[in-house]
Amino acid sequence: MNGNGNIVVGPAFSDSSGEDLPVATPAYGIPVLELGSGLTSAAPMSGSDAPLYGSGSAAAKQYIPLVEGEDCVGIYGRDVVIQCGTNTAADKGSSCIRVSEVSRYDWEQKYYAGKVVAVNNTYIAYVVKGQSWVIRIINRKTTARALIKNFTNTVCDLSFAYFGSNYLGAIDSIGSVFVWEVCSDADQGIVPVEKVRYIREPGITSMHRLVWSPFVVEGSDGDDDEGLILAVTNGNTAEVWDIDVIMQNNPKPTSIEGVEGITTVAGHLQDITDLTLSPDSSILATASTEGNVKFWRINGAGESTAVHEWIPHGGAALSALAFCDNQQQHNPNYKYWRFLVTAASRNTELKVWCTVTWNCLQTLRFAAETDLPDRLSLCFGIDTSGEYLVLGDIHHPLLYILHIHADHANERCHIIGVNSFALTASVLSFAFYAAGPRRYHDD
Repeated sequence: MNGNGNIVVGPAFSDSSGEDLPVATPAYGIPVLELGSGLTSAAPMSGSDAPLYGSGSAAAKQYIPLVEGEDCVGIYGRDVVIQCGTNTAADKGSSCIRVSEVSRYDWEQKYYAGKVVAVNNTYIAYVVKGQSWVIRIINRKTTARALIKNFTNTVCDLSFAYFGSNYLGAIDSIGSVFVWEVCSDADQGIVPVEKVRYIREPGITSMHRLVWSPFVVEGSDGDDDEGLILAVTNGNTAEVWDIDVIMQNNPKPTSIEGVEGITTVAGHLQDITDLTLSPDSSILATASTEGNVKFWRINGAGESTAVHEWIPHGGAALSALAFCDNQQQHNPNYKYWRFLVTAASRNTELKVWCTVTWNCLQTLRFAAETDLPDRLSLCFGIDTSGEYLVLGDIHHPLLYILHIHADHANERCHIIGVNSFALTASVLSFAFYAAGPRRYHDD
């Protein structure tokens, strides 16, 4: 979703063999990003060029006067400042980005804490407002369309359970939770079937988030058990919902008190701004406006235990956090939720953490080129491989892709490179289709 009011999606590209390649869909609505032959991915650093780790070592400082170009800039510092550009020639986007417009709508150009666009292997879903708020669903293969209508409140977060799932979850500005299974019928086209509905009583906050527990295939034979677990925020509390249990026992609760399959987590003093679940759904991490992050172990049967708490950004309100787990190819020798990225100041300050030592491994700050630092707002996301962190500039038509390298054996993780791409419109929200380096074709 971009600042010109467009939902855009890019086509698949082919390599020299003629086979379609899965390509990155990081931002600018839902475009496809193809890393061209002029692009390089940074390699893990070693020796004297490696970032310094451990609380006792002096921080290696690095300043990057980022130029608007596609070449990857290597990052070696532990304390890094990246100078942001502006891309004043917004009519000239990068030749490495191809887009196809699928919808046009006048979205308000502002910072969106939640996602208002979602994608899986079949559908694109996004939020628009007509006479009331609606969710538009488009079949990416047939262009068939459908609407989920009659929301009385703003839909503020939207996502599919995972790329191979047709379960779509949404939460509105009073915290009401909805889950549908999006089906396709030869006669009726797209049919969203409501599975869960909970209408919450209005509270004192309009800040609500919804995330799913990542789905990871274990072993070469795959795993048919979807494990539909999601987590939502409600002011200064969070809830973990076992959707399979709720669908079976009480799909339309009038209250969540005592509902089997729902675990309520309380401990923050102020609103929770973001949350994330580990792939095995055992750990919930929550971040708040009071500036702290809390880790919770979800024990099942409605019980949870506080694991750890710290203030990662000197008391600044958190805007995002995400684990760096590889959900595509999990190595059973590596533990889940080993590394975490936190963000503050509308995602302009990032920190990488080890959740074994609880040490900060690296800090990156994006600096505004103008005298108006509050104008710098970035939307944030990490792809399912845990290797690419994408930031879209809300006020300037620029996209940043950061390459993450994790070394589980030595409990190290750091950002080793950054690319900057000029766009033709600013980024308001995005969803991933796939990410990875690919050869770019200009034909």
